[in-house]
Amino acid sequence: MPDKKYYIRGRHIGDDDLDMIRAVIADHWDKGRSAISRILCQKWDWRQANGLLKERGCRVLLLTLEKKEEIKLPPRMWESFRFPKRADRREYAHDTTPLCGTVSDFGSLTIKTTCPYFLLVVAGLRGM
Repeated sequence: MPDKKYYIRGRHIGDDDLDMIRAVIADHWDKGRSAISRILCQKWDWRQANGLLKERGCRVLLLTLEKKEEIKLPPRMWESFRFPKRADRREYAHDTTPLCGTVSDFGSLTIKTTCPYFLLVVAGLRGM
């Protein structure tokens, strides 16, 4: 069976490397993605020109392998500040019946804050 080859971030990844990556992920699942990439960099002695570990390159490599369904990474431990979760965009049922008449036909108007950005106008109808 031919050795699977990937070339990601300047690194050749074969079946032996994939097995080792899977073992590191299984052993350090609870420590998170950053710890896994740090451990892999140390095992491979994968360093930048300034001597620091290529942690970011390793995380990109791991994400690429996950996209190719070669590995399964643990869930992110922290929410990304660059891409925060979107606010709930549900629609709520409300009365859309048009109000017709003069202000005096409605008696009192009450304005209520329903959330920080929206106001609700409630009309108290007098016997029409």
